[in-house]
Amino acid sequence: MQKLNPEITALVLVDIQNDFLPPSGSLAIPNGDAILPVVHQVLELDWALIIASQDYHPPDHISFASNHQQEAECPPKIDPNSGIALWPDHCVQGTIGCEIENGIKKLLSQRDQLVQFVKKGQDPQKEEYSAFDSSGTMDKLLKSRNISTLVCMGLAADYCLVATARSALTSGYEVYWLSSGTQAVGGQEVQCKIEAELINEFPESYKVINLEELQSYFQ
Repeated sequence: MQKLNPEITALVLVDIQNDFLPPSGSLAIPNGDAILPVVHQVLELDWALIIASQDYHPPDHISFASNHQQEAECPPKIDPNSGIALWPDHCVQGTIGCEIENGIKKLLSQRDQLVQFVKKGQDPQKEEYSAFDSSGTMDKLLKSRNISTLVCMGLAADYCLVATARSALTSGYEVYWLSSGTQAVGGQEVQCKIEAELINEFPESYKVINLEELQSYFQ
């Protein structure tokens, strides 16, 4: 991979929403709030584009255990008919849980000309983990700004973040994964395993970086 060029690089913030954050989120990722100070620092950098994705589910979404008359578990049960993981109700349209965390939302509003929001999971019969699943919106936004490199961070590492990164990589984008900017449902061991798998699959276009290294590219 060539050195990151900020002029053709977008920041992708995946699902930093209230329902994924402790202590009160309905699907809180363990230690998910630990990424918030990192996000604040990353948003100070001079990005060409910032994309913030949101889970944006209707109340009758197929991934909700309650819609299958089941109790949600962690790790999630898999529905035998659809093969879909069954979660607690989360990020329901029109609820506080669906909103981006307030501090991040305020920072994004200060840079609104650079920020685009991508909503996914709106079809009640379809699960969408990747931000690229949102009716092609993501890819169109990136191509319209001549973006070829993404820095990805957010929640959760083992579901929506890895799905977004994998979609980007298979679509030809270079991806920098900010390790301190994510947490996994399955914990640190699972996150490290995912990072290693992506390195093996995409050695020419995927790199795990820390915050200091990312900041150095913008100096």
